[in-house]
Amino acid sequence: QPIPCILDSVDAIDAFVLAGVKERDWLMQSSAPLLRMKKRNNVSSLSGQIAPFGSHLDIGLPGSGILHLLMNLLHRPLAVISGAERRLPNACTEREALQAFEGHIDSMLVSDLPILRTTPDSLVQRLGGQRQVLRHGKGIVPQEIKMEGSKKELIALGGKRITSLGLSVEERSFLLAPIGPLEQGSSLDFFFDNLNDSKALFDHDPQQLQADMDSQALTAQYALSTETKVQQIEHDLAHVMAGIPCDFEISHVMALCFDEGIGLGRQDELNGGECLWLEGNEWQRIIQFESFCLPGGDSSIDDNRACLFGMLHETFGKKMWDVLPLKLRAQFNLQEIEQWDQVFDRKLQCRQTRSVTQWWFGLAALLLGTHRNRYQGHTFSELEAVMDREMDLRRGVKPYAHPINQAGEAKQMSILGWKPMLQGIVTDMQQGRHAQYILRRVFCTFSQWILKIAATLHPQCIILSGSAFENRIWTEYLMGTLTQHGFRTQLPDQIPLNDNGLAIGQLRAASRGMNVQPTEMPSITEALTKISESSVS
Repeated sequence: QPIPCILDSVDAIDAFVLAGVKERDWLMQSSAPLLRMKKRNNVSSLSGQIAPFGSHLDIGLPGSGILHLLMNLLHRPLAVISGAERRLPNACTEREALQAFEGHIDSMLVSDLPILRTTPDSLVQRLGGQRQVLRHGKGIVPQEIKMEGSKKELIALGGKRITSLGLSVEERSFLLAPIGPLEQGSSLDFFFDNLNDSKALFDHDPQQLQADMDSQALTAQYALSTETKVQQIEHDLAHVMAGIPCDFEISHVMALCFDEGIGLGRQDELNGGECLWLEGNEWQRIIQFESFCLPGGDSSIDDNRACLFGMLHETFGKKMWDVLPLKLRAQFNLQEIEQWDQVFDRKLQCRQTRSVTQWWFGLAALLLGTHRNRYQGHTFSELEAVMDREMDLRRGVKPYAHPINQAGEAKQMSILGWKPMLQGIVTDMQQGRHAQYILRRVFCTFSQWILKIAATLHPQCIILSGSAFENRIWTEYLMGTLTQHGFRTQLPDQIPLNDNGLAIGQLRAASRGMNVQPTEMPSITEALTKISESSVS
């Protein structure tokens, strides 16, 4: 993971990274974000351990008085890392910090000034000319989000795995600090602390709680256990609403929600690879990514090999071991292969997912041999490093086969069939094709998929939401292709693509009066039928 570097002034960044006018403006914002920018070639004054594999650096300016004093003494880049254990909540008081680091530090330098901004670890990057938030800072100051006026006093509880609280009070809306995985006891305590503090801070008793539709989510279980009125919002709808700008008229809007897909919707509907169509306060789920089996369930979300094996088994069945690259196949003996076959045959701890994010993780395991996604953006950074070594997007490549099939007897849904693409990827690997060439074909395939849908439905705007779009090079390629063909694309501006921004989507769904259940739109369904028929032919 790139180690963040703090520089003493904005003028110092030119020696290390390629920065434009927008990047300089973002660095100077009061939130003091870190900015991920492309590293200059042959930067000899920085240690190679700062960003050993990637081509980007995370650069920031001093965000506190103490850092300003320190940088004034050093006059050189300062590498800063988190002292906390991975995925544990931040220490919010000096006493908590001293307890956490007992035996590891001699003394602590602190400031007695009140915290007036988030701590300087918000991470943003420029993506297709737009500002994309990769991670929100863990400061305790709520971030005000511009939103349509809502007279209700609401608390939005966010998602299932990671979350942030959202508040709507007196026609103002706020996003609170991110909370770690709720299955960890300390994070769950932090969730309740945040909830109680927010009520005390704003001196209000919420009229309504906004929660995820998945009843297995701890946030939804909490909401339903209270006596407060609860409105449950579909996970993919909340993601999409988080990406819609304030005062934007929802008319002919096509929205892609490609994320981790760990939750379930109404009637146990799978999430993670959805295309929605929005008109006013109505919406319809029109396209879904073809599902595959994820062995290990939610515990395998960051296990790239488990994602790959699920994809291969869905495509090749027991013959999957014959097509697995030798460097991966050699890691398993016959007994281990038999155990994996039993897992799939008996569906032991297996569940279906439509997650495009997990699909990318599996592809990284196939092409690069990566085992786990060790931190947010890790797998995408490794794919990006491969592409940056030899990448010429101007070179023409042909897409893999990419059918769009109709599903169900009513044929109200279309399915993006990725199995022929995976078969083509395996064939290219067997023929000795490089990972860069294969990834270019994958980019082209996704672009043709989405372009075919957009060319049929003629949306006013295409919303991109979900953690899969943290894959920077793929997202830029997709946005460039859509823009070249005259389609407007939109990313969330002030909030992260992952579930840490879900609460704002839940608040926006309430303020816009969005229908809780999808509404069938016959004209859209008829158009999708034509897409599927042309795809088959």
